[in-house]
Amino acid sequence: KQVNEKGKEPAKVTLKFCPDHYRVYMDEVIPAMPLKYKILTKIALKLGAIQVEQLKYMESELCFYCKFGSGGHDKKTELPPM
Repeated sequence: KQVNEKGKEPAKVTLKFCPDHYRVYMDEVIPAMPLKYKILTKIALKLGAIQVEQLKYMESELCFYCKFGSGGHDKKTELPPM
């Protein structure tokens, strides 16, 4: 997460997913969201406020869902501080 101290530009969030979790997020998670959140997420993606990055298989240790999701490798019990 990048937060600008000046506040002139909006904050940007980059989510990094391995190829498997990228497909799950785009094809299953977003469509399963309640309508309000689905629309807000799609708008944020189009505006660039949220960036979703697909990693290569060798970089799966950087995958957000592999780290913090259910049953992932090196699963953490809590989310990182924002």
